[in-house]
Amino acid sequence: MEGKSQRPFSLRLNRRNQTPRAKDTEGGRFSQDYPMKIVWKRGFIRLVLVAGIIWMLLILFVLLIHVWSCQSWVAFFSAICNKQGKVFIILDTMGFVPKPQHRKTMATSLLCGCSIPIADDPNRIVIPKERTPDEIVKNLTYIMEEVFVNNGSHSFPLFGGNQSWSQREESFKLNSTMKVSFKLFDFRLHCGFMRNGGAEMSSLDVKYVKKCRFVVESGIFDGYDIPHQPTNISHRSKKLFCFLITVDEESLNFIKKNVTVREDSAGGQWVGIWRLILLKNPPYDEPRRNGKVPKILTHRLFPQAQYSIWIDGKMELIVDPLLLLERYVLAYESSDEMKVPPADILAEQFFLNLLMSHGLEMNKVDSFDNLFKPFFAQEPVYLWRNKNTFAIAQHKHHRSIYEEADANKRRKRYARPLIDLHMKIYRYEGMEPWSIKKNTVRCENYRILTTESHKSNVPEGAVIIREHTAMSNLFSCLWFNEVNLFTPRDQLSFGYVVYRLGSSFKFYMFPNCEYNSLFVLHPHTREHSSKIEWVKNTAELMGKGSSMKESRGGLGLWTPYPGDLNLVVMPPIARTSKAG
Repeated sequence: MEGKSQRPFSLRLNRRNQTPRAKDTEGGRFSQDYPMKIVWKRGFIRLVLVAGIIWMLLILFVLLIHVWSCQSWVAFFSAICNKQGKVFIILDTMGFVPKPQHRKTMATSLLCGCSIPIADDPNRIVIPKERTPDEIVKNLTYIMEEVFVNNGSHSFPLFGGNQSWSQREESFKLNSTMKVSFKLFDFRLHCGFMRNGGAEMSSLDVKYVKKCRFVVESGIFDGYDIPHQPTNISHRSKKLFCFLITVDEESLNFIKKNVTVREDSAGGQWVGIWRLILLKNPPYDEPRRNGKVPKILTHRLFPQAQYSIWIDGKMELIVDPLLLLERYVLAYESSDEMKVPPADILAEQFFLNLLMSHGLEMNKVDSFDNLFKPFFAQEPVYLWRNKNTFAIAQHKHHRSIYEEADANKRRKRYARPLIDLHMKIYRYEGMEPWSIKKNTVRCENYRILTTESHKSNVPEGAVIIREHTAMSNLFSCLWFNEVNLFTPRDQLSFGYVVYRLGSSFKFYMFPNCEYNSLFVLHPHTREHSSKIEWVKNTAELMGKGSSMKESRGGLGLWTPYPGDLNLVVMPPIARTSKAG
């Protein structure tokens, strides 16, 4: 009995003893290891997913940096921006790259705004076959060589020549040398490009530009910018225009390091649509002054050009260049005839449609004659539609050159005492401060109340649209001679040359807000700087400090002036903008 009763107990005890052991070994491992495996597997999957998301965000961030670099002021980021690159093209295809657009529609600009009112189809524009005839100047000849006298101050030829004060004065006196029928058939003057003065093109580039009748031109000097590709360019304009960028050696090397430069079979160098034109032997010490050579003397660099559009190197053109030349009234072709609907008929129908589309009633505005015709009478086209040969935007803030000079001093754009001397000479020679002669345009409840000519003495020099006639070229030469003789701040000299030529030179100065609708402004890769810009008084330029002076430009500021400048009383300056 005892044996039978003890056996089941011992078996039960053994089973109990074995069961915990099994649980501690096999079952225990299963119960502990299995959840850990699940945790590891889930953790690994999560880790992979998080890493993938981070990696995708990192790629997106890099791509966004790449797109942002087009607007960046940081030299490294701006350098990697290449619109011809595959990354940029892919982003553009995916819609990540914003498209430049006009800031206002044509309707709002004509009615109460300021976006450029241009035609929409460059293919329908009719180009005049002949140049606009000049009423005064028929032919210009240029002084190319002078008898060089080494007086110890200059041991090399000067690009702008050694123009004396008397020669400068004679260059403005058109009336005194007019001949037959009050027309000046021949006029000889300084206009840069003196023999061995610098700014030479290679024979390859000279041969290429000879075929250029229509030119879009820009310039990059001292490595301050990289080329920005124009957008919205029609196939017709691509075939019609030469897109040329003049560069110096330093800028060419900088461009090659930061964007793709291709070479064609003839040896020409290209960045996208732009042909790079190297100007060897920069004629000036100051990079700003070197940049004025292609900007102002376009007709000398490209003598075969009939029309040109200059844009600064920091600008990106977003309007077809043909639409800039043919502004506002679209010319229609019919066989060999050109039919141009009268502007008032087009305008009346346009505004009637505009008012109806906005649900407006005619009794809310005046008649068409009172409302719109004065506006159109004051808004000529840029060039050939109104026989203009020169168009430039007015400055955003300043109207008087004395205001602009004050702003240049505050922003240290050139030596302050030399700017003062420059303005004293102009004041001595009768240059008055600009004043408002007409009221400004105001728009209220679809009613244009008053009009003005939009002109001032200070341009926004980043955009110049020209037909290269003799008179237009004469103005450019006189403007350049002032920049060569005084400070490289060409905005200070523009109004003075206009003043000296008077009614002989007709041009169109369009509103600054139109200028803002033509281009996208990019920052420089770095800021301009030179020693002379920081000079505060003439004492710093004397003695050992004379090495800070320019040796080939602005020499008129160091040549005794034939007049008593101590008698000059400068006009008071009203600062119209905090931005300067």
